Amino acid sequence: MEEKPAGTANILHQNAIYEDLCEEYSPEVANALTSKNLQRQGVNVPPEGCGHWHTINKAAADQKLDLEQERAIAENQAKEVADGMLQIAASSQPVSSASVQPVQEEEIDSYFDDEDGDAVDEDSENDELPSLADMYGYENDEDNEEAALDDVLKAQEQG
Repeated sequence: MEEKPAGTANILHQNAIYEDLCEEYSPEVANALTSKNLQRQGVNVPPEGCGHWHTINKAAADQKLDLEQERAIAENQAKEVADGMLQIAASSQPVSSASVQPVQEEEIDSYFDDEDGDAVDEDSENDELPSLADMYGYENDEDNEEAALDDVLKAQEQG
């Protein structure tokens, strides 16, 4: 019995068979047969989806698909957006003295951040730019990065 290819080799093998079916019969027949075979394996893909699969595989085989490059571009754009947001946050103007209200006693107590009563060093806190966690509020760094990337992709769609 002949051993069937697996992994990447199987993708290339199936793509070649798909192309043969397109040439010998038609793309519609190739799509229908691909869809039917996938359904037999419990993978429900409509025939029109099979044509997209082939288009993507063909683009990859022709070196027209570079997801590493696309990811790097998106991550770079997300970093640029995040850096821009941090710069805006850092350059925010302080409140004018005319708008300052008298401080209540409870607020004075909250000025001290630890148990031995050391005052919070506001200057050092203000020098630090907020992190992605500060901006997006997720506990997981990957979630914050993903939220920043989503913002970049949304901005790209609008721009």
